[in-house]
Amino acid sequence: MDQDLSELEGRIEQLLGIVRKLAEQNQLLRAELDQASTQKARLQARMGEARTRVQAVLDRLPQGDEAQLALGLNPEPASFDATDGQGAH
Repeated sequence: MDQDLSELEGRIEQLLGIVRKLAEQNQLLRAELDQASTQKARLQARMGEARTRVQAVLDRLPQGDEAQLALGLNPEPASFDATDGQGAH
């Protein structure tokens, strides 16, 4: 019976060691999760700022005929002579 109690005591000590180890790991994982959540929020904020800046740049770009004129292109299509299949000369 003393041997059974001694074995039980050893198993309980092992179990307590495992529980302590798991509690420490859990605490470390929670800290890592908190850091990751903070970093995620920071990155999301930076992405939002970048989107705002990109949209501001896009809003300033000329569009349609205005863009073609800004690039030195003629926004009017070339005239087409259907009789010879070639553009006007």
